[in-house]
Amino acid sequence: MADQTITTTAIGRTSAPPDEVDLQFAARAVDPDVTTARRTAADQALALRQELDAMGIPDERIRTSQFRIQQRPPDRRGPSASDSTSQPYQATEIISVVLFDLDRLGDVLSAAVDEAGVEINEVAFTFQTETQRDLRQKAIADAVVTARKNATAAATAEDMFVGSVQSIVTDPGSRPRRLRAGQALAMETAESGSVESGPIEVSVSVDVEYRLEEP
Repeated sequence: MADQTITTTAIGRTSAPPDEVDLQFAARAVDPDVTTARRTAADQALALRQELDAMGIPDERIRTSQFRIQQRPPDRRGPSASDSTSQPYQATEIISVVLFDLDRLGDVLSAAVDEAGVEINEVAFTFQTETQRDLRQKAIADAVVTARKNATAAATAEDMFVGSVQSIVTDPGSRPRRLRAGQALAMETAESGSVESGPIEVSVSVDVEYRLEEP
């Protein structure tokens, strides 16, 4: 007779304060001359890099993630609506920054806006890689405990016992939820110089198969 088994699915959860914040800034310039627009945006991006360098943020945590130039349509209500030569160019350089010292977030945002003149695109709280790995292991452990409890309850109802584990499958796609601050909160942080972020939850789903044993 083949071994009888039972498979249960459970979700484990844990949480912790974030230890990384991913920032996105936009250096943006509009000008009728495409070269002037590009240079102005590049100057803003350079100013941001200089501010970050002065704050001790290493180059490897700063990168240009996107650069684009678009020709903006004219104001259809104005006298230049039919004049194609009046369409200005918008140059945008997106700079991504990884910050580990969250206590400096307010200073970084303030310097970016007030000194470099760039816009805040995104402020996202998350975990460093090692922290993610540790929290994931804790969530898996929590899920396995819950899975055995569920299996035991089901087996008891059938007058059987839960035996050894036959297999454990974890959800490979689980990721910690990123907390994103809205534009208003980001600007408030830049003005006040302080930031508060609650804990971020990490959850992992597991499927555990157990051997069933008779009394």
